[in-house]
Amino acid sequence: MAARLHGHGWVRGAGIRCAIALAALTLSGCGIVAVVCTDELVYGVRVEARDSVTSGLLSSSPTGTLTDGEYQETMEVWPDSARGFHELVGGGSRAGGTYTVEIMASGYRPWRMEDVEVKANKPCDKPAETTQLQARMIRAARS
Repeated sequence: MAARLHGHGWVRGAGIRCAIALAALTLSGCGIVAVVCTDELVYGVRVEARDSVTSGLLSSSPTGTLTDGEYQETMEVWPDSARGFHELVGGGSRAGGTYTVEIMASGYRPWRMEDVEVKANKPCDKPAETTQLQARMIRAARS
């Protein structure tokens, strides 16, 4: 008798799970989807600057700027303690956009990439994910 009740309970539990799944599918088909926003800061752009010849990390700290129309932001230096390297991050205070990314470092020519798209997580008013770039910095000619 106990095994029969246990099995019966499993079937009822499976039925409830199926009903919940069916309700979720039905609501998503109607455009009703629950979105949970968090306080987690998601940067829209992350740039790793490397020497174009050696592929090594730069010995000087790079600086960066994000521009989207009239919007301009100085990128933050983000230390990576595992690799002993500083990445540049930005665009965490905006929902997304199409940026021009400019990186500068002492001893190197400026690096620029246009039309860097960061998708928006509209309900949460922040980037949906981080766009990762690698700036291959070219050494400046010595005079």
